[in-house]
Amino acid sequence: MSGLLYHVSPQGGLDALEPRASTHGVPYVYAVRDLAAGLLFGAKQDDFDFIISTLPDGRTELCECWEGALEARYARRECSVYTVAEDGFLEGMTGWPAELVSERAVAVLSEERVGDLLERILAEETRGALAVRRYSRDREYRATVARHITDRLIRFDVDIENCLDGGDERFRRHYAGIVRALAAARDGSLL
Repeated sequence: MSGLLYHVSPQGGLDALEPRASTHGVPYVYAVRDLAAGLLFGAKQDDFDFIISTLPDGRTELCECWEGALEARYARRECSVYTVAEDGFLEGMTGWPAELVSERAVAVLSEERVGDLLERILAEETRGALAVRRYSRDREYRATVARHITDRLIRFDVDIENCLDGGDERFRRHYAGIVRALAAARDGSLL
């Protein structure tokens, strides 16, 4: 018998989960073994909001990339926790070891509605299933976030020259210095 996995989505009422393309560019159904980790995907967020990693003890760690990201992305958000069978899921296909993927549609075994995602995430932190690090002005913490954001701007081939004028306010409010430094590094003015 296969194990059970969790897929968490803002969309409720699904009988099957269909593969969708994400940052990996390949259509997958994403799932995790750890419900606490899965909850982090119950609302729209991305790598410019949080650093999500696995600690040596196996717990998932969520680090805010900007002050107030946790509340902004998760407070008063509803989601559904879908339980699915592990059969057909593959490991090691993305950069995060906790994540499993299926290239085929997956039948839903059960659904649990979550009324306030932030409350549920904080409850998982309280019981020790999840480590949450709030944004810190500490130099080391900010350096970690800066390296992460720089990596993602380059890796995701963000239009550096135009992203401060675009619709994503995070670049103007939180990452303008990094964006300007990368633009200067790329336009040849530093040579």
